[in-house]
Amino acid sequence: MFQFIESRHGFDMYLASYNGENYVIQYEPSSDTIRQMRPYTESSSTVSRLFQSYISSAQNNPPQ
Repeated sequence: MFQFIESRHGFDMYLASYNGENYVIQYEPSSDTIRQMRPYTESSSTVSRLFQSYISSAQNNPPQ
């Protein structure tokens, strides 16, 4: 559901696909904050919650 695109200027960019819609997420790891999500739709809050869960899980289970 979430795919890392790139990291630049202190932000990580992710592509998310949810409910037939594609979202671009700008995430700031230093503050653990989503800075921007495009497009903003009715499902954006759900995507935001799922992304925070994804990030939390990735931080607790780093790749081996």
